[in-house]
Amino acid sequence: MKVIVCFKEAPDLERMAPADWETDAALKPDTRFVPTVLNVYDESALEMALRLRDAARGREKTTELIALTVDSVSPPRMLKNLLALQYDRVVKIESSLDLRFHALAVAKLLAAFIKTQDDAPVIFCGVRSNEGDNGKTPLLLAEMLGIPCITPVIDATLAAPDESLDVTVDIDGWRVGQRVRAPVVLAVGNVAGSSLRIPTLKDKMRVKGREPEMILPAGIDVEEIAAVMAREEELVSLKTERQKRDTAFVRGQDMAETAAIFYNQYLKKRAGI
Repeated sequence: MKVIVCFKEAPDLERMAPADWETDAALKPDTRFVPTVLNVYDESALEMALRLRDAARGREKTTELIALTVDSVSPPRMLKNLLALQYDRVVKIESSLDLRFHALAVAKLLAAFIKTQDDAPVIFCGVRSNEGDNGKTPLLLAEMLGIPCITPVIDATLAAPDESLDVTVDIDGWRVGQRVRAPVVLAVGNVAGSSLRIPTLKDKMRVKGREPEMILPAGIDVEEIAAVMAREEELVSLKTERQKRDTAFVRGQDMAETAAIFYNQYLKKRAGI
């Protein structure tokens, strides 16, 4: 089974102060000075793929893992850590374009690489990123490849004896299971306890000398990608939303009176009693 995990590192926007959200002429904030972190949904996808590989050990057919990114900010340390975690290939699609808010262009680059693969893969993607936060990329990628997309996935396990997967999705709080076969795009959502494992020093020494692959897939025209980006929605303004909660203090002579005031003045009104 071939498994491709699409991931990105993005600026840690929580470390930006309000004054840092100044924009350039294109109305995009400068995040070059902000430390980067793995997109949380992509981190879950990377770990989920590793667990599939672990479960497949000892089987006749092996699992090939490929980590794929088009994010220009991914530091070499992160890419080499994935090699240390025994990803067979770590591929970075190089681009000089600012792809932060252009899901269609990102999906086009991902699809171009995936189409070069001989085997039909299982493709993991985070359901969305903290930049853009539009949730479009997995759906657009599946459409370009002409394969199904399942979202939001919270678990995926091997189904014996073939190479199908038992996939669990979370739909409005309900867990629904289904069995799927490659090729398929699995958009990984909010998975509890799915932090990416940390490679040991021994793991890192094992891959010493190996480097991630930096490529531009054949047949991709950068000017065509730029034209795709120009046709997408244009960012025209940014504004800060105030996140403020209404607060009221309830005080009575004792706990019983306080509870009665809280019930009569607030809970009954909210409940429509």
